[in-house]
Amino acid sequence: MIDDIRVYSDKFDIAVDISSSHFANAEYFCSDQYVGVDIDRDRLRQGKADFATDPNYTAIHADIHRPIFQKDSIGMIVSTHTFSHLAPDDRLPVLELFLDYLTPGGCLLLQLANDAPTAAIASRLQESFDTVQRTDYYNEFTRSYRRLHNGDDPTMAGWQRYPNAAIIVILSFLEALSWPNPTYTYSKCLNKQPE
Repeated sequence: MIDDIRVYSDKFDIAVDISSSHFANAEYFCSDQYVGVDIDRDRLRQGKADFATDPNYTAIHADIHRPIFQKDSIGMIVSTHTFSHLAPDDRLPVLELFLDYLTPGGCLLLQLANDAPTAAIASRLQESFDTVQRTDYYNEFTRSYRRLHNGDDPTMAGWQRYPNAAIIVILSFLEALSWPNPTYTYSKCLNKQPE
């Protein structure tokens, strides 16, 4: 995602980091103007302090449930793990606000925790952009599990490969925790369509 922030933010005058916290990603933005938005004033102050001498960095204290920007005014929005902090019923309306802010041709880089992606969000992204590239990321156990089994799911190959019942129980428990669900999903959404 960091490489994508660098590449795509360079194409826009203004790029917005929604739920920016203390400007954790600010150094990766190459746009003329960086705008960090968060509801936590203390974290915003901390971030702004790190860039206090640079007028191209702006902090906005705001609730993302309410409109913040004019329609079609932002070229790029980055939002990492924001939706997991929202009530499930608030996620699609907040996404609609993000889409309103973006200019036609705009870019949205959206990172969602495992509990946040929904079919409605995925569908809305597909409707709104020319290109949506989704990448699923897995926790360390899942990566190790896949390496051990050459990318296969041994539970699908049959339990006869595991004669020790304790191993079967442990694998089943760990599988239920992390397999095949990603830890988080990253969606790179390019070239927003005009409405």
